[in-house]
Amino acid sequence: MHKDALREKRRRCIVGLLALLLPLIALTLPHEAVSATISCSNGLSGCHFNNNMVKDGTARNTPAGRFLGTHARHSGYSTSSAKREYQYACTKCHPSTGYTNAHQSGFKNITGASLPGNRYSAGKKITNTNSPAFGNCGNIYCHSTGRATGMGMVQYSSVRWGGTEGCRGCHAGRVSATGAPARSIGNFTLTTSHSQHLKYAAASMNCQICHSKTATDAATLKSYTGVVRHANGVRDVTFTGVAYGTYTSYKSTEVGSSGNTKTCNNISCHGGKSRGPWSATTTNNNHTCVHCHGVDGQTSLRADKYNAAPGWGGTGTSTDQISVSTDIRVGAHFVHLSSVYMPKLKCNECHSVPSTPFEGTHMAVPRYNSQTLTFAQASTAIKNTTTTAFTAGTAVAAATCTTTFCHGSKMPKNDTSGTDKSPSWNANLTTGTPGTAECARCHGNPPTTGTTATAHSGKTATTSCVQCHAMVVDATGKVINKALHMNGAVEVTSDCNGCHKYDVTGTNPWLNTTGTDLAHYKHITFIKNRLGYGALAVTGQTFGSSAENVAVCGTCHTNTLSQHNDGSKQITFGAGGTTYTMGAGTANSMSLLFGGSNPVASGTTGVNITCSNLMCHYATTPNWY
Repeated sequence: MHKDALREKRRRCIVGLLALLLPLIALTLPHEAVSATISCSNGLSGCHFNNNMVKDGTARNTPAGRFLGTHARHSGYSTSSAKREYQYACTKCHPSTGYTNAHQSGFKNITGASLPGNRYSAGKKITNTNSPAFGNCGNIYCHSTGRATGMGMVQYSSVRWGGTEGCRGCHAGRVSATGAPARSIGNFTLTTSHSQHLKYAAASMNCQICHSKTATDAATLKSYTGVVRHANGVRDVTFTGVAYGTYTSYKSTEVGSSGNTKTCNNISCHGGKSRGPWSATTTNNNHTCVHCHGVDGQTSLRADKYNAAPGWGGTGTSTDQISVSTDIRVGAHFVHLSSVYMPKLKCNECHSVPSTPFEGTHMAVPRYNSQTLTFAQASTAIKNTTTTAFTAGTAVAAATCTTTFCHGSKMPKNDTSGTDKSPSWNANLTTGTPGTAECARCHGNPPTTGTTATAHSGKTATTSCVQCHAMVVDATGKVINKALHMNGAVEVTSDCNGCHKYDVTGTNPWLNTTGTDLAHYKHITFIKNRLGYGALAVTGQTFGSSAENVAVCGTCHTNTLSQHNDGSKQITFGAGGTTYTMGAGTANSMSLLFGGSNPVASGTTGVNITCSNLMCHYATTPNWY
């Protein structure tokens, strides 16, 4: 009995000890436990996850719950766009049988929904080891060029598990900010349309310009939305950095590429023009300004080339593909660039012309905004003024020039009698035939205000211009030398009596009547008699050189050429020629000086001009009027 009691006591001790150990065994040997109590991240250390996060380790289960490879990128989660973590379910690459007692079978099973075992080069079943030989994933969409139907063959990259490939692991793209598009690591190329867009510098055109919800640049997915829209089977196109535009296949199913699918519509970087469909093969060799506006197909372009203008030759279009001059964006382009009134303008005389399509605000301005008007090099527009102004165009109203010299502002002789000095860009356009109404739009025809109003008095509109401006116009008013028209100066070639009343003879004589005519008549008569002159010659007189001009007119007025025709009467008593002398250069000349001071004219024009210290007045100061 004693031995039997001892055996029973030992048995009870063993049973009690087992009762204490079984809970620990259940934790350390999950294959002996009930499957419903086991999850991927529980147990003493967590078999796969660390704090419910998929992270990559330096060895198998080192640190606890981590493994070598790129699990974190595929199944992890992070707000960092640089990590590109996709939160894929484990079943993408591993079978979805759930936990069973056979789960710890001593190898990894690669037979998931997206990665059948035959697409992983290391095989379906891989022995567990701290130093695995990683294989490559191949022939799966998420490691492909992602091309749509009609965009060429979808090409697959062979990507190593545990590798560090970036975007170029699958796509072609940029190697550097200034480099041209390169092939992918798998030697694949982008579609032709992609390559043509990326030929510009990264600062101008990069992935995020068209894929703004997928990428932040050529090498980084956008936080949150990037992993959702990347490798999702759809080409998500949403623009950023362009003022306006739509893409027809945005959020659409893949339907191939035809004339009405996959096109950029009304987009600012195409000038608002709807282009041909996105293409895998079509090469566009037209990258100049005329690709968006002007006469399409002409590839040579500089700032002085006219074929980039809407309306040029009647066929050049705006970015809306309109060519008629009444359109608010076409307007007077052709009239300006082929003017009969002045030399042909250059684009950069009115606009800021970019060196590349992406420079400055060239493609980022609101569609009808005229802020590209700068007049920075506008030699014609800013004559006699340092500023120009305009009212910006809108969607319903054309731009208007308001203070440009070439439309009658700041005329050199202060004429303000023009009838249309602030023209609208697309209305009441100037014709190519000068006439009474046409010439009167910028300046009076003839001028009735300013310092030349008196000289123009009695002239006939348009046809009289040739009398004084024969180097500029002909007898019909046609401009025969456009370089001398609108050049900021008043070009005059005529005998003196072409502009001035001159003597008692000729076509424009002084008359012994009243006012300034009477005073001039008396002075000229006295000077001629004093010097022994007869009638002044009507023809062949040139300012500052003819004897009669110097001796008679030069007694009171300047003989300095730069002071002639400058808007002032210039009563200088011959200063600049032979100083203060009546009849300089003649035998009967005399000094004008009286006393110790130089002669001087003073007073208010039209009221009380008087001359002082003149010998011919014997120190009196009679009023000219």
